[in-house]
Amino acid sequence: MSDRVDRLFEGDPELPTRPSHAPRIQLVLAAALVLDLLGLLTCLSIPGAALTLWAWWWVGRELAAAAAGVVATEHAPRLHLLQRLATAGLAWCAASFALQIYLLSTGAYERWFRELDTVWR
Repeated sequence: MSDRVDRLFEGDPELPTRPSHAPRIQLVLAAALVLDLLGLLTCLSIPGAALTLWAWWWVGRELAAAAAGVVATEHAPRLHLLQRLATAGLAWCAASFALQIYLLSTGAYERWFRELDTVWR
């Protein structure tokens, strides 16, 4: 740490940067969005929402690191895109949860499963 501070005050503008975690965030977010989309008809809403929230948090940390100069700034456009996707995923999760609450309270899921049961027999 003191070497970095010394280089900062010596006027050396080349501070070492670490690689961006954008590819890993993209994988987590892709899996989360698939779970979010399947969550309306299956029991995958909660894991999808948790992964989406984690990706959203992680991309926020990466953007803060890019602003601080820890991550190279050329990754910022990709990180901003991932942040928008994660935000849209969280909005979908909220809407999906509200719709699931409505469907559970009206008994729609029960009717659907009864109809599926008759089709499979």
